[in-house]
Order: sequence, then structure tokens, then C-alpha cells
Amino acid sequence: MAGTSIVGHLENILGQENIQYEITALNLIARAADGSMRDALSLTDQAIAYGSQTVNESEVRAMLGSIDQSYLFQLLEALVANDGASLITQAGAMDERSLSFEAALNDLAQLLHQIAVAQTVPESVESDLPERDALLSLASRISAESLQLYYQIVLLGRRDIGLAPDEFSGFSMTLLRMLAFKPTESFVQQVVPSVKVPAPAQKKTESIALAIDKTLTLPTDKIITTIVRDVVVPKLPQETSIIEHVTDSNQEPSTLPRSEVIQSINLFNGNWRSLVDELKLGLARALAQHCELISYDENSISLSVPEQQKHLLLPNYQDKLISAIAQHFDKKIKLHFSVGGTGDTPAKQIFQEKAQAQAGAESAIEQDIFVQALIHDFDASIIPNSIKPI
Repeated sequence: MAGTSIVGHLENILGQENIQYEITALNLIARAADGSMRDALSLTDQAIAYGSQTVNESEVRAMLGSIDQSYLFQLLEALVANDGASLITQAGAMDERSLSFEAALNDLAQLLHQIAVAQTVPESVESDLPERDALLSLASRISAESLQLYYQIVLLGRRDIGLAPDEFSGFSMTLLRMLAFKPTESFVQQVVPSVKVPAPAQKKTESIALAIDKTLTLPTDKIITTIVRDVVVPKLPQETSIIEHVTDSNQEPSTLPRSEVIQSINLFNGNWRSLVDELKLGLARALAQHCELISYDENSISLSVPEQQKHLLLPNYQDKLISAIAQHFDKKIKLHFSVGGTGDTPAKQIFQEKAQAQAGAESAIEQDIFVQALIHDFDASIIPNSIKPI
């Protein structure tokens, strides 16, 4: 049954029983009932008992554990205004009321969905919806790309809030991500430009070759890998071409093959977690951290994503990861994605390490002589959530 039909039935029932109510409270009940009239009637009976024969919005929200929509609209208004101070202030006000930040992220995702629908099909917004004007106002001021980005950030924030030190920091960091990231052309598709280097004059060619020769006469342990990786060396003419194979790793530094030095520095060693840490990634880092290395060679890498994380296999995330790896190795590397695997991803490894560190910290506290004395002498107790590993 549609939400408007449920609200109409509830209005008739409450009107017949002369029970005072607020239309926003009935809308909340209709949403919570999710199309079931029986559930709506049951929730209404609970609301009447909870509110002492009245059905008010604030009491229904408290009963359902839902978040006051005014907080969410204020958060989005601050986001549109690029006002970070207001975002943190609103989050602090929610914390003072002991609201559930996980529920807040869920409700914020629903609100962003409503705004996106209102932006695409304005006539679908019900005329009697209390938040109609606010929804249409935000829909006219937030771009479609920004809405999609905010929605994805909120979903990831809700998923990862359990990994945060506490719910407030997890919620506030999600808000700051929404403030920091703006959709640009590179968000849709990051393309590595191909730079054409003009053929240098003979004199410039000789200077470049001389500079490379001087660099390679240094002991091999003095060659700085980041410089070799980041500096683009123009392609030299045939007569100054670089030897491509190493025959003896102990040969004189002056005869070290130059291309092999560059290539060997950038070869993938199979440590996927270390590679992910080195890559310059934005939101695509979530995909990279939930990938498990299956196999690799010089030109391709096969990765597997756990079934529960397959929603991260968005085309733009894949493109950004491919682009970052190509930039890191100075060559095009094919990435093959699949769903499944053992789940031994960097994200799982980090979670296990944090869990082990937390368990070690709790064990150390429990075994501390001073703490044991406090527990024995003063009947003290340990609050597990207050223990953080160093």
C-alpha cells in the first residue's frame, strides 16, 4: 500500500477516535511500515501509548529511533554553502542528543535518494509531503554528479563506521569527505594524457645522454628510485639507444644497461597491499583495498573482490585504479577483476591487525598490577571501549 494511502487511513482512524496527531508523525509511521497497513496500525497503537493519547513527530521519532530530518537538511545546507564549521557544529548537536550516527547515515542516504528522484522527476514528489519545498530547493542547487558522489560517500561511511574510533569521528569524517571531494571531469573518467616529446636537437641529445651516463656511473645503491620513476626521459635517437638486457649484475657502473635500471625499479613484486599504499587514489582506494591478488605478470594483474564488496566494482573506480597503476609503473597494465576469492584483502588484513592490537591492549590493561589493585580494592570495572592501542 502506498505511503499516502496509509497516511489517509491513519488520519481517518485517529480522527474518529479524537486523538490529536501531527501529519509528519503519520508520514514517519507510513515509512516505517514500508507498505504494510497492519504494521502501520501496530506502530500507531504504540505511538498513541508512547505519547499518552497523542501522536507527535518528536515522540514517534524517539520511538522509532529515526533522526530528526531538520538535522539532515541543515547538514546538506551547510554542505551546499561549503561551510565546514557548520557541519561539525550540527554533528556536535546530534552527539549531544545521543542520536545514532549509523542511523543518521542511513537516513541521509535516503534523503539524498529523494533529492536525486526530485531532481530527475520533480512531479513525483508528493504535494502534501512536509519536506517537499526543501527537497526541491536542494535538488535545484546540487548537481546530479555531486548527489551521486555524496550518496556513495555516505554508503561507504555507513559501512566503515564500525572501524572508526567512535561513531562521532566516523560520522564527522564522512561529512568532511563530502565537503572535500568535488566531482570533476577526472572523477568520471581519469585519462592519462599522452605527451609527445619533440625530437631534440643533436646538441640537446648529447647533453641528455651525458647526464644519463653521469647518473649511471654512481653506485647502484645510490640511484634514487623515486627520481627514476617520476622523471620522463625523452626517447633518444638510435645511435644513443639504451641497452635492454643485463648480462652481469656486478659489471662496472658505467656500463649498466639504462632501460633495465628503469624497468627493474618499477616491476611489481607481488605485494598488492604495499602497492595500494603507494598509489595515488581517491575514492577508488576502497576498491583497491578490497581486492585480493590472484595472479600477475609483467603486463597484467588479476584481482578478486569478495562477494559482499562487489558493489565497489564501479566502472569509474576500475578506470581510476587502472590509471593510477599505469602512472605508477610508467606502462599500461591490464587489470582483470572477478568476484569471489578467499577474502585475504588489504582491508581484511588491516582489520585483523587492528583487532589484534586492540586485544593486546585490553589484555595488557587487564593484567596491569595497578589496574588489578583498583578492581580489587575499589570494585572498579574496565570500560572496554575506552581502551585504545598505542
